[in-house]
Amino acid sequence: MSDLENELLGLAEDDPTRRPSKKRHNSSDKKKKSKAFMDSDDDGEADMDLDSDDDEPGSSKARGPVRNPYPLEGKLEALPEIERENILAGRLEEMQKFKDSQALDAMFQTLQGDEDDDEPSRKRRVESDERFEEQAKGKGRARSEKEDGEISHSYRRSPERYSPERKVASPKKESTDLDGVPANRQELNSARLSRYELVDIMYRDGFEGVVTGVDTSERFGSYSIEYKGRNVRDGRGLLCQYGKATRLFRIADVSNGDFEERSELKKKHEEIKALRDRPMSDITSRQARDSNFNRSAHLKIQQLINTRDLAQRRNDQATVDRLNSEIVKLGGDPVTGQLVGGGEAEDDYDLRIQRINENNKKKTKESMIKAHTAALARKKAEEAIIKAKGVVSEPVVEPVVPPASGLKKGETPQQYVARTIDLDLGDF
Repeated sequence: MSDLENELLGLAEDDPTRRPSKKRHNSSDKKKKSKAFMDSDDDGEADMDLDSDDDEPGSSKARGPVRNPYPLEGKLEALPEIERENILAGRLEEMQKFKDSQALDAMFQTLQGDEDDDEPSRKRRVESDERFEEQAKGKGRARSEKEDGEISHSYRRSPERYSPERKVASPKKESTDLDGVPANRQELNSARLSRYELVDIMYRDGFEGVVTGVDTSERFGSYSIEYKGRNVRDGRGLLCQYGKATRLFRIADVSNGDFEERSELKKKHEEIKALRDRPMSDITSRQARDSNFNRSAHLKIQQLINTRDLAQRRNDQATVDRLNSEIVKLGGDPVTGQLVGGGEAEDDYDLRIQRINENNKKKTKESMIKAHTAALARKKAEEAIIKAKGVVSEPVVEPVVPPASGLKKGETPQQYVARTIDLDLGDF
């Protein structure tokens, strides 16, 4: 018989008027102090008495002190084996009933908490995981206390103290779902494009990249007047999306009305402002690319020069010639290491633009000359036709083509027969 079982058996005294006093063991003399138990009027729990079959509290009080089924400490081992085993079996059954009632109570509280929960399903799953974690912690804590002999009065605890997960499940987290908060008008207006703004920037560089993701206000319905964007015609359209639905709109259908700034749309707002101020030809980006190319080329030339110097020290002439050719290909001077063709890129660009302009002028001039020549030829042909109609010509006798059947024009069949048949009268 262990000390824990002896302590659990000594939970009550014969005097029910005394309140229970929880005290620890004394490890020196291994003696347990007597404890008392009584009914609690506050929580309404029944007395843990196996001999009492009456559930009414008034009848139990009227009978006075009842017989304690569990003997005092130190007397259990003195009892006969059969009686001792019966006492232990009854106590274990009582403890199992108490644990089952607590488990049912916890399940009921969990189901009730799930029904009253108004948070999204995602938050309910998080809270249920936290409850299960707390339950696991509580079971582990109870197991450790049982091993240390510290749960002598565990079944006398209140349900609130025994199952701390109920307190965890009751309060609801006051966390807001940012995805469910709709944007206000000012947040949407910061990344909005009106019809006039679309017309102003539709031909600028990078229009397709910036216009993707902006907000527009589309007007549905039939109107007697079609609103046009400053009389500018364009064949492109806007593929707008609202949720999962997508639809193609004309630029003329975009409204000029405002909706009103959202933190995640500020970047798009800045891009729209930068696009308004951007020139038609993106010279700045081209210059930045040229400067980056020159910087990287200069670094490569310096590395090749260092490698060439090492090759010269080794008297490796083949490697020196190869490195000098690579330096020249990169546009550098093999002697000084400086870029000798730094301004050639800009000169080539200007020459290319000038050549394109000259070709355009030449093609325009040729097309104008061809159109003028065609107009003159058409005019001469019309004049020749008019002159030909003015000349009086002699009438021409057209030969009459006999019909295939032999009938002449306007001739009847009888006349045809009379004309074609010859009669020989003979001696008449």
